[in-house]
Amino acid sequence: IEGQLIIESYLNNLSLLPSLDNVKTIFKIDSNNKYLISVLKLIKLNKNIEFIIDDHNYFNNKYLGKIVLSTTTINLARLGLKYNLKELNSFYQELSDVMELTKNQLLQRYELQANKYNENFKYLFKNNLLIDAEKLEDNQKIRKVLRHGILRIGFVGLLECVKSILEETKESSSKQIYDLSLDILMFMNNKIKDFQNDNKLDFELEETNNYHIKKELKALDKSIYGTKIINKKEIYEQLNTIYKGLSLKEILKITNLVNDKIIIPKTDITQQKIIDLYNNMIKENIKYGLIKIE
Repeated sequence: IEGQLIIESYLNNLSLLPSLDNVKTIFKIDSNNKYLISVLKLIKLNKNIEFIIDDHNYFNNKYLGKIVLSTTTINLARLGLKYNLKELNSFYQELSDVMELTKNQLLQRYELQANKYNENFKYLFKNNLLIDAEKLEDNQKIRKVLRHGILRIGFVGLLECVKSILEETKESSSKQIYDLSLDILMFMNNKIKDFQNDNKLDFELEETNNYHIKKELKALDKSIYGTKIINKKEIYEQLNTIYKGLSLKEILKITNLVNDKIIIPKTDITQQKIIDLYNNMIKENIKYGLIKIE
């Protein structure tokens, strides 16, 4: 009962406040959530709310007490410009080599960080915010805490990569683009799993959303290949631009590989759509999904 009163009070106060751009509310739902209609109304009022759909208690076992130690971004668009469909084996071989290089770079950074001492990061460790932080003694290296951290391999330009490989024409179908995108992500995800097993560390694959990184990498590619080959847009496209027209099942296959958000237009948000997403995730045994309304 106390929990219900807190939730109801929070939602009521959120409705009275102006839109809080720097304060995000993450709302966990299930198929019978009685607060869903209230939350949908708040979204319509431009409140900064995202949904977590989770049947396995995400906060207990994935990110709580962890930090992202390092991130390195791979420019897939550059790779795609070098190959076509007949050369897919060569493309995957180079992608494998680049991921190995990225892994080694992240491991080198990890070693530099792990050899630091507790005293170098007093604020970070003094409040036991991270897993095993309470076990650190004075003048002790922080390796035992950082081994729970995340080594992230990011990527940009997947769509441009796929379109280059397909030598996109008007005949190129959205299914071809989706299928090859999914194959590349599955290949990268399998490499990530190998890195985790071989090194007993938490590697993660995620699309890089940093505007400046996407802009800089695209500018470099334009300087090499020119604007006749690279389109004139300022940054590389986000992966979610291919979601239009896809089934929920197809979208979830991709978002589950790269911890991506499912983005729903505000004009299209309904209680039934959220419930349908929830049911599809349970059916596909997807443990975590984040829905953003914009």
